Amino acid sequence: MTRLRNSFPGQPRTISSSRGRNSLFPPNMDVDMRMHILETLEAFSNMDVDRNLLQMQRDFNENDYEMLLALDENNHQHGGSSSRQINNLPQSTVQNESLQEPCAVCLETPTIGDVIRHLPCLHKFHKDCIDPWLSRKTSCPVCKCSIS
Repeated sequence: MTRLRNSFPGQPRTISSSRGRNSLFPPNMDVDMRMHILETLEAFSNMDVDRNLLQMQRDFNENDYEMLLALDENNHQHGGSSSRQINNLPQSTVQNESLQEPCAVCLETPTIGDVIRHLPCLHKFHKDCIDPWLSRKTSCPVCKCSIS
C-alpha cells in the first residue's frame, strides 16, 4: 500500500471524511469497491507502459497542412481577412539566398524568385502559402498576431 501511495506524485492522497478521518476513498464506498480500485491501480502501476505512447509525439511534414485544409474545406464559418487586407500586406521577391528561415506553412526555405509575404509581426511566408491561410484567418499562423 505504501508503494502504491508513493507511485502517484502530485495527486491528492486523502479525502476528508465526515468523521474527521482522512481516507483514500469517499466514506460511502464499500470495501469490495475499494479493493477493486486498489488492485487495478497496482496492476496499472506494474505495467511497463511507455508514457510517450499516450502523447503520440511525432514530426509534422508538408502533407499535414494539406490534410488539415482538406478537413476544413466544408467549414463555412471562416472569418478570414478580405482580399483587400491581404493585398495591402507588403510582399517582396527573393533576390539572393540570404533567407535562412523556412516558410512555416510549407517548411521549405524560399529560393531566388519566390514571392514572400511580410506580416506586421515580421514573420515571412511564401505568398502562395500564406494567402490561403489569411483568407480563412486574420492572424499569423506562428504567433497568432492580428494582421490588421
